[in-house]
Amino acid sequence: MRYNDEQVTQTRRRMVEAAARVFRREGYAGAGVDALAAAAGVTSGAVYGQFGSKAGLFGEVVRDGMAHLVGGVRKQQAAAGRRWPQALAEDYMSRPSRRDLEGSCGLSSLPPELARAEPETRRDFQKGLKQALEAMTEAPPIETRATALAVLALLTGGATLARACPDAKLGDEIADAITAAVARLAPQQRGKRTES
Repeated sequence: MRYNDEQVTQTRRRMVEAAARVFRREGYAGAGVDALAAAAGVTSGAVYGQFGSKAGLFGEVVRDGMAHLVGGVRKQQAAAGRRWPQALAEDYMSRPSRRDLEGSCGLSSLPPELARAEPETRRDFQKGLKQALEAMTEAPPIETRATALAVLALLTGGATLARACPDAKLGDEIADAITAAVARLAPQQRGKRTES
């Protein structure tokens, strides 16, 4: 059966989205090609045909995840004005976001896997990270790359730490601390620190 370009594109998209969930839940080593294919409702041959290997599919998941991060930053900037860093932190550190490992941001779930990934995938991650930093410094109140890096590190580490704790109250305490720290790093008004 021959597929048209739109069907191929939709199938590829479905494969990447399904693989992202599996990689976040199982890790790279725990995600076999058969499981990745089954999650997308395709054959293992389709995975190899589209991406060449599991590593190729992982690279696509990483690129897609970083593009999603940039899009999320821009969405918060458009919706929340100067309060966008706090809005981003509140969303990132919310209970639903912390509990949904499969649907979480790749920035808080994939870096340990990336440390062992193919060099090309690591370069793609770095490129996406730089794009996120550029997007973050384009809108006040974040004005420096160092501040943007600190915010991303806080969100990534905070979400990872909170997600690892079975005690929801401790997870909430971590989330509140991270959100308050982001507010101090990126106050809504220049020269004025936002109280936590």
